[in-house]
Amino acid sequence: MKRIRKIALSTSVCTLGLLGTLCAFVYGPVWYVVNVPTHPAIDETRVGMIRELKAQGLVPGKTVDIDIESDGGNLISVQKIEDSKAKKLNKIHVAIGTSIAQSVKKNMSPESYLVFSSVTDPVGAGLIKHAEKPEGRVTGVSNAVPAYPQLKFFHTLYPKMKTIGFFYNPAESNSVHVLHDVQSAAAKLGLEVVHGVVNTPKDLEAVAEKMSKVDAFFSSNDNTVASEFGDLIREGDKRKIPVFTSDTALIKYGALAAYGVNQHEVGRVTALMVIRLLKGESVANIPMVTVSEPNRVLNDQKAKMLGLTFDPETLKQVDKHWPEGWFTDFKNWIKNLF
Repeated sequence: MKRIRKIALSTSVCTLGLLGTLCAFVYGPVWYVVNVPTHPAIDETRVGMIRELKAQGLVPGKTVDIDIESDGGNLISVQKIEDSKAKKLNKIHVAIGTSIAQSVKKNMSPESYLVFSSVTDPVGAGLIKHAEKPEGRVTGVSNAVPAYPQLKFFHTLYPKMKTIGFFYNPAESNSVHVLHDVQSAAAKLGLEVVHGVVNTPKDLEAVAEKMSKVDAFFSSNDNTVASEFGDLIREGDKRKIPVFTSDTALIKYGALAAYGVNQHEVGRVTALMVIRLLKGESVANIPMVTVSEPNRVLNDQKAKMLGLTFDPETLKQVDKHWPEGWFTDFKNWIKNLF
């Protein structure tokens, strides 16, 4: 009989409904804790990880158990989950997102391992002390992208942009780190940043409505904002101003452009780290990895809606267009579910 190895996969949010049913059917034992809306970047990271595990011969439900836990945007709930579970179970925790990774590290048993994934600032978040030389039983994958090239790309697409409305949850240390980076980059480009505090997903629409004197909206890798990104799009559409994002998975919801990493690749690299740990390799030999190769994506439909046109030199900076260029990615994603 093959030994079934256990991995706990913790995410900031998790796909439910029909997709949750499909996951349980296809992947074997999958445990959902909280009924929450989907978060595209988290989903892509998780799918990328599971796909790579399968490619390496670790089939969920057969040769490996994966419990998927979710905080639903509520850190208190995940702390309760980890208080009751993490201290009791000796296994590998994969935590997707900063807040939940912090909670898992705080509560996991001394015999467990933590592989964080899609974390912008692991050192600042207190997950590790040194990126090159992990200590203890924690390592992982960062999705950090510097703010300066992002803002420069967005400004090239939309030269009218002088003032940016930036949305973030101060409870997410990664978002505070990004805010400072955005402010520094904006100053170099002669741009002004107006920041809007979004404590819960329900706050997003009201905060956006109050930003009456900005030329564009911008959201980086903030889980709170991403979970209700449609509210930001609707407010931008009302004013006919663009919405920019660091999350390429959100382009299909109506952002004009995205500059960020491939979250599927983040998940794939995370899986490779997990496999190395399962083979008995020491954390000290598995340094943190930053998946930093950017994807610059332009939403052609939104550009048309806003009446924007671009010269050939500007378009040379674009790596992908929505919807063209994404159909194959979407087909592969659906294929992977089954």
